[in-house]
Amino acid sequence: MARKVRIILSKKEKRLQKIRQNRKNVSFEELAQVLEDWGFLFVRSKGSHHRFEGLLKARLMR
Repeated sequence: MARKVRIILSKKEKRLQKIRQNRKNVSFEELAQVLEDWGFLFVRSKGSHHRFEGLLKARLMR
């Protein structure tokens, strides 16, 4: 008899999981929130380029 295991995810894990499951349907705001969840800080924006820094640097185009 198989048992079902329920895994409880935090909000930040749920946001990341949503992006991993459907990468084509992600809003800029959702992706920016995930970056902030994982320790990146918004540094600046210039036009459509938004720069986040953490241990690594990430640049997003809106």
